[in-house]
Amino acid sequence: MKLLIKLMLTLLVLAAALPFTPFMPGGKPLLSLGNLKWPKLEAPSLPVLKPAGGTSSSNNQTFYKWHDAKGNLHFSDQPPKGHTAQLETVEVNPNTNLIPGVKVPPPQPQQKPAQEATATSLPSPYSPDQIKRLFDEAHKIKQQSEQRNKQLEEIMGKAK
Repeated sequence: MKLLIKLMLTLLVLAAALPFTPFMPGGKPLLSLGNLKWPKLEAPSLPVLKPAGGTSSSNNQTFYKWHDAKGNLHFSDQPPKGHTAQLETVEVNPNTNLIPGVKVPPPQPQQKPAQEATATSLPSPYSPDQIKRLFDEAHKIKQQSEQRNKQLEEIMGKAK
């Protein structure tokens, strides 16, 4: 195993040194130590940010909302021709969130029951007669299975 590791390390060193040997036509090596340089690392240029300011009317976008003759609702950034009576102009600041946040109601204190319910026993779905009949049927099934086991033992005893 040690021999294999030494052989692999030797091959690795030879493979790393091979590009620096002059085996190309013209006697020049594929690589030289002068070609090996660290790349220049420069910080990327950052984009210029616009200063944060209040809302102004120049930032607002205007769109138009109207209903046509068939009752369909339309939206556009240009006013329609001939529908000035039903035209509604809406101005919106695109930098605001138009979706209102969800308002969670405050938690209601849980009311404790005035009196704790006592554990009541549930009525049994079986009557005493049904339970007795069930036990009798179970005994009959037990006797029947014992008889069948005896018969099987007799058959097996004869078969030997």
